[in-house]
Amino acid sequence: MTPGPAKQFDRDEVLGRALDLFWDKGYEAVGVSELLDHMQIGRQSMYDTFGNKRDLFLAALAAYEQQQIAAVKAMLKAPGSPIANIGSVFAYWEQMVAQGKGCLVGNSSIELGAEDPAVSRILCQGTKAIRAAFRQALERASKAGEIDANLDPDEIADLIVTTGQGVALLSQVPGNMDMVFSGWRGLKRVLGMT
Repeated sequence: MTPGPAKQFDRDEVLGRALDLFWDKGYEAVGVSELLDHMQIGRQSMYDTFGNKRDLFLAALAAYEQQQIAAVKAMLKAPGSPIANIGSVFAYWEQMVAQGKGCLVGNSSIELGAEDPAVSRILCQGTKAIRAAFRQALERASKAGEIDANLDPDEIADLIVTTGQGVALLSQVPGNMDMVFSGWRGLKRVLGMT
């Protein structure tokens, strides 16, 4: 048996295009034909490389999750002030919120999280990884005397993650931006950042 022709596309690039479309529109609103047009590949190439639409979505969601985890961890582990590093993550999230797309994790949680165990698993693993990274940064900030020693790193890590997701979701509703940024300011005050 001879192998078929070599793929004429970069898997990660094509997956990134699918990710962008799912992030813009959600899972249910995107049809396979639209995906193929956006990804610039043929139907058989999609099925051979990614499987069906759901498999492609899971791959895109996992890729997004890994990108976000890597970005957050890199910012939180950067040299210098742990509290300034946390502030860098907040600034990064604020930029994402300003784009008006929210967070693919939050969007997917609402659309599919309760119905699809595979989606829930990806979302939970990512949330736990980001929470753990914040907890470690908060412990470093406490040891450095940058935050009140009475603040519980577990509770504050939970507060940051839940506030971050809440902000991402609320930012998609017209008229909520003032409340969204007020929530960020309040969280920063709790951490002594303002």
